[in-house]
Amino acid sequence: FAILAVEALTMLFWFAGWVALAVFLSNRVCFGHVCDAAKAAAVFGAFEWLLFAATTVMAAMHVFRTRGTGTTKPDPNMEVHQGV
Repeated sequence: FAILAVEALTMLFWFAGWVALAVFLSNRVCFGHVCDAAKAAAVFGAFEWLLFAATTVMAAMHVFRTRGTGTTKPDPNMEVHQGV
């Protein structure tokens, strides 16, 4: 459960940082390249938060599916083939 907790905490902190940046930029009158870059960072931050949310859901599904099995080994069908 530790990995799931760390993943969820990271997602929460990323969301808080993204909201703080969006609120900060909405209350400012700014122009120029720096302001445009900050606004673009807010948009990319929202997209990255969606990715964090998706990976958190996937981690939660993995934790709850493998709970009680006593093994942390992945499914052999999902293992990466070792190259030469």
